[in-house]
Amino acid sequence: MSSVLEIKDLHVSVETDQGAKAILNGVDLTIRQGETHAIMGPNGSGKSTLAYAIAGHPRYEVTSGSILLDGEEVTEMSVDERAQAGLFLAMQYPVEIPGVTNANFLRTAKTAIDGEAPAIRTWMKDVQGAMENLRMDKSFASRNVNEGFSGGEKKRNEILQLELLKPRFAVLDETDSGLDVDALKVVAEGVNRAKENTGLGIMLITHYTRILQYIKPDFVHVFVNGRIAEEGGPELADRLEAEGYDRFLPLVRTRKLLAMEETANVATIDPGFKEQAIEALKNVSDPELGVNIVDLGLIYDLHFDEEHDALVISMTLTSAGCPLTDVIENDIAESLDGLVRAFRINWVWMPPWTPERITEDGRDMMRALGFSI
Repeated sequence: MSSVLEIKDLHVSVETDQGAKAILNGVDLTIRQGETHAIMGPNGSGKSTLAYAIAGHPRYEVTSGSILLDGEEVTEMSVDERAQAGLFLAMQYPVEIPGVTNANFLRTAKTAIDGEAPAIRTWMKDVQGAMENLRMDKSFASRNVNEGFSGGEKKRNEILQLELLKPRFAVLDETDSGLDVDALKVVAEGVNRAKENTGLGIMLITHYTRILQYIKPDFVHVFVNGRIAEEGGPELADRLEAEGYDRFLPLVRTRKLLAMEETANVATIDPGFKEQAIEALKNVSDPELGVNIVDLGLIYDLHFDEEHDALVISMTLTSAGCPLTDVIENDIAESLDGLVRAFRINWVWMPPWTPERITEDGRDMMRALGFSI
């Protein structure tokens, strides 16, 4: 009998400087062993929060709902108990563990999960075979976990763990991010191999359809505003590739001007509205760094959408996949309230943000906060 991972009416909040912020707003999802579910959606929609909630990240609080593994409540388990039960998370940003070699880490993890140490001869053969399949040099076994690894090497190392630990369900949080085509193929082959060998159930979180060319989903779910907005088969991913997420992202209307619509059909914008908007956006701070998004260099472009009478903000983040984008959006709504009728954020990742984009004022702010820059 195959295992089942059930997520029922899941609500999750995250603690921010402004207090608890709800991220997931009632998620229902069922994954069976042997199935591959692609979780797609715009940044800040709650995809990574779902992954962290399943894995048991302490910053994310399940406020209501359930996560069940074969009927057993996962939210009552510690992180290590979840791993022993057969859950695995491949992180978007794998952490480095100085002083712990890959070989020791893998064998210790395998022993903890299985309840007994694997036989040395068989284990070494399995490790070497998995590393060869992932085109990892054997020297990586004696190197500290992810220390000094490139982004692609870290992702291969995550899939090495997946193949050797043999979980029942794997949550792959944007495993494709930062991978070139060749590395993506190798990583995808590893995931497919694990599924074929163990009947692995997969939750594959991604922004893009590129990885779905190599890891074929059985189901596709679109996340918007902390819940599933649409579900379908592989054809839904093809539609997202062609159309993007715009149809799921209605314009955000500011409160004062929403009320004004009752008495006026046309909103007038001052000739210097762009400069005014930039000044207003300086009231919005990055939740992690505490410096405003303008002086951090996160704003790439502002333009006006005349058809929808809305300001379109093209911006980025210091790191892709930040789970606090909804906090930023709420702060932007407050800062623009009364200045524009509506706005929409266009999250962009190319070119990637670098510290060189920080203004001199931004650098002064960061130094005042204790950053060395």
